[in-house]
Amino acid sequence: MPTLDAWTRDDQDTLRWYRAMGFTESGHYLHVYANYYTDAGEPDRAIGERRTGLRPMMAFLHANLRDEQVMREQFARVHVCRRFAMDVF
Repeated sequence: MPTLDAWTRDDQDTLRWYRAMGFTESGHYLHVYANYYTDAGEPDRAIGERRTGLRPMMAFLHANLRDEQVMREQFARVHVCRRFAMDVF
């Protein structure tokens, strides 16, 4: 059966709207933003190894929801990304 997918973050008004429209929440992961200008150490914490001549400034990453607490302790911007789906007939 075909479905309509919508991905959104943790805004309570938006989440209520999707639920009210009949969407079902069916998947989650984390968006993690590592930004040098927020905290100079964030990009280094987000990568496994440095490369000669490159200095990480920003990184946009995905993480497993089970690691949410650790990610929130290490990075200023962490959002739960949620998949909502609705069957279309």
